Amino acid sequence: ADLPPRPRGFPSPLLVSPKWVKGSRWDGGAGPPSFRDIQASRADIRVGATMPRDSTCLALLVVVAIGSLGTEGGVGAHNRVSNATIARKYRIHGMTPYSESVFTKKFSTTFVDYLNRAVGPRFAPPIEFEIGSQSFDSIFDSAARQKFEFIFTFPNMVGCLEAEFRAQPLVTLRELRGEHELNRYGGVVFTRSDRQDIRDIRDLEGKVIAATSILLMQHQWKVFADVGMSMLSDPKALLFTGDESKVIDLLLSGEADAGFTRTDHVESFNADPRYLNMFRVLNPREGLTIEGRPFPFASTSILYPEKALLAMEHVNFRVSREVTDALLSLHKGDVEMETAGAAEWQTALSYAPARDLYISLGLMTYNTLLHRHQCIRATLTNFYPGIKCPQGLYLKSESDVHAGCEASGLVCKQGHMCLCKPCKTGSEIEVRRQGAPGGPGAGCPKMLPCEALSTKQNEPLELRVLDNLRRPVGDGGGLVMRVYGPSKQAPREFKGVPVGVG
Repeated sequence: ADLPPRPRGFPSPLLVSPKWVKGSRWDGGAGPPSFRDIQASRADIRVGATMPRDSTCLALLVVVAIGSLGTEGGVGAHNRVSNATIARKYRIHGMTPYSESVFTKKFSTTFVDYLNRAVGPRFAPPIEFEIGSQSFDSIFDSAARQKFEFIFTFPNMVGCLEAEFRAQPLVTLRELRGEHELNRYGGVVFTRSDRQDIRDIRDLEGKVIAATSILLMQHQWKVFADVGMSMLSDPKALLFTGDESKVIDLLLSGEADAGFTRTDHVESFNADPRYLNMFRVLNPREGLTIEGRPFPFASTSILYPEKALLAMEHVNFRVSREVTDALLSLHKGDVEMETAGAAEWQTALSYAPARDLYISLGLMTYNTLLHRHQCIRATLTNFYPGIKCPQGLYLKSESDVHAGCEASGLVCKQGHMCLCKPCKTGSEIEVRRQGAPGGPGAGCPKMLPCEALSTKQNEPLELRVLDNLRRPVGDGGGLVMRVYGPSKQAPREFKGVPVGVG
């Protein structure tokens, strides 16, 4: 009757009564042992001298149980997983807002020290874990080349890795934000409290907005779309600083009218004596809840899951299972969680909202050749592939986009990346006769005449055509031009020659 419940991740029932266990971390009276308690004390368990006389059968059970525990690494040989197909080393990489050194400092205690101790000996021979880092520039190539087995990353990247590489979310991190333990967060649009001309997101038309990166503002992007605005075309400019403190500096100096951040940061800014109540959240949502209680911070967007740890498709399920169990056995206050600055891990939330967000913004599209969704390949240093213009507008050429702010008279500070109205009005196809005056060519509806042209006999005729959808040329694609002469003559077809990306 006094057998303890089976701890998570422990392979077999512990057949030792609490009052018989002496000299271990679990010495009775303190409740059932944790996963880590048992891992640390298995080799020290021994039978006490207070066993009742008439318990011969139970004594045999105790001896058998202790024999199965073994002493090497705290795990008996027949309880280990022995499989030649299981790799010896497992790389856990992080793609987070932290630098590589900060990520290693915060999470090596969990992903290396703890997992090597708690999971490694569960396999024969023992497996090992090591930590590494990924960036937006490297993540997709590294995933394709199987350069890591587990990845700890943002919710938007979870959807990409699920869709493209069949990665599986194992656990979601429960963050500590002040006194609050949260597994979701939202996106915030904020301005200075003294900007009485900005009371609503719609007031940001023609204004300058500061953010850390185009890759970390999808929540705000969706908010703009929900109120009928284009985050790319309606503001005067977007300034990407790469550092949230610089976003604050731009608002304080007046160089930016508004900024993007995540939930709880505005409250932290306003509590700082340097910025006391200097900022205000635009369009805060009402009625946001988390686990049945009100969400404690102002958010402009809906809430999305926190960061997750994923296992890549090539990882053996037994390894994924043991890693999951071990992380779920950590609790608030454990040294691993305190070092990470978090509360606990929990079973993975659904990341469908983050994936739906990417699809709705055109940042994840379906590849008909591969028969799966793919995410855009924008990076922190090249955001051009991440620009998706709203319906009816078309993306300017890359050179025009990079020169756009300078052309509009806005100076982009060193270390910043700036984006000024990268989309333009126009037609799907624009046609211009070479040598004609500048400006946009004539619109060209499908299957209808593009432009009536007159030329003298034997005079060369050269047309320049811009495909604003930038469809690939080759393999049957590209421009086909049909020229009609006198009514009785059959039209002549010409294959267009690509001259570059306009």
